[in-house]
Amino acid sequence: MNRRLKITFFLLSITVTIISIMSFITNPNYTVEFLNEKEFLLVIQYPFPMKNQKIEKDDIYIISEIPGTSFSKTGSWQNKKTLVIRMNQNDLPQGQKIYFSISNQKTRIGAIPITVKGSFTPKASLSSITLIPEKNVSTRNPVRIKFNTLIEESSMKSIKTDIKGTFTPVTITLPNGKKVLNKSEWEFIANEPLENNKVYNFVFPKGFSSKTGDSLDETRVRSFQTASKPVPIKIFPSPQSAHQDVYSQIYIQFDQEMKMGIIQLFNVTENYEILGKTIAVENRLQFKPDDALLPDSKYLVKVQGISKFNEPSESLQFAFETKNIGERLWVDVSLGEKHVMSVYRGKKLLRKMLVSGGRPGLETPKGVFYTKDKGPSFFSYRFQEGATYWVRLFDQYLIHSVPRDDNWKIKEDEHKKLGLPASHGCIRLDEEDARWFYSIVEQGTMVIIRD
Repeated sequence: MNRRLKITFFLLSITVTIISIMSFITNPNYTVEFLNEKEFLLVIQYPFPMKNQKIEKDDIYIISEIPGTSFSKTGSWQNKKTLVIRMNQNDLPQGQKIYFSISNQKTRIGAIPITVKGSFTPKASLSSITLIPEKNVSTRNPVRIKFNTLIEESSMKSIKTDIKGTFTPVTITLPNGKKVLNKSEWEFIANEPLENNKVYNFVFPKGFSSKTGDSLDETRVRSFQTASKPVPIKIFPSPQSAHQDVYSQIYIQFDQEMKMGIIQLFNVTENYEILGKTIAVENRLQFKPDDALLPDSKYLVKVQGISKFNEPSESLQFAFETKNIGERLWVDVSLGEKHVMSVYRGKKLLRKMLVSGGRPGLETPKGVFYTKDKGPSFFSYRFQEGATYWVRLFDQYLIHSVPRDDNWKIKEDEHKKLGLPASHGCIRLDEEDARWFYSIVEQGTMVIIRD
């Protein structure tokens, strides 16, 4: 009995060893059946009977030569040695080389895992040629040609164009930094600038072929039209205008929607550039200066706009002059990232102070106001706080000191917020700054409040 067990064990060991060796040196045969250009059946014939366990999705690994292509996949056993994998390619391009690996399938005897690896290239018809975009193409951007399948450079050279240029395959950069060429998408870069609002043609000749060998049975033409150059239709202030207010807006309105732009503003009289922000709103480019414009000064504006189609405008320059207000007092309140109030007499800056405008939901109104009455102090029973040295702008909107509590002590936590939005809508000042402003301000003083 013991001898029989030993012989059985010995024979089983030999069988397992043979299977183990064969699994390393023998890759199971496989065939691919192409149901259509997107669906494939991979039929694998194993050399040994298998366990026929359930096929998990993680057991089937598929990748194609163009990264990012996704596949649906399922697996089922036809018999003990035949496994069928159904693949569905979800994305373009078609005709890519497809690599697969089927793992975790174990032999019936010895439970030895066998991994199957291979590749195949499905046939793909050349059925789609698309230009992206076809209209409003920027004269400074490449034109992209997208095919449903891969195209070799030799075929691209056969395309006839209205203007000389170069076709280059689109490069995909992977997360690891490796670059892969996607030969289903090509960019055309012209050797010379394209003209605005003009139609250009690409002629794909009969016989133009894909990487897998399918070719056009007739000539095809694809066209694109370049974008028109954005043209200013309204400029404010008007070029060469005089007597502009120091709170004048600066904007240029174009004949089409704008994506972005750069507006530069220079004080020619004092010879310095005023920094600020250029904002694109629909058809308009608008400039918001960081500092107020000074009276009785000449300004130069330089403009370069880019339309939503990435088409640049012509460079534009114009000048204007602000009105002379003599030695009158005026105030500029900027409620941007930092809340600041600047007091001028004519062109001379007298004082620049941190302030607090209205907090979110209680924003300080923007615009041009003229001071009315003023007083040494007030107390609000509604808010249980008061302040000193108030100057009225309109209604209940005042310029005043940092608030005091019901014991008439300065609220230090509110004082620390100077430079930030914090008030109920009024403009708050440091106590000393409020006293100084109260002493110098006159009724009817212009106050500009802006972002």
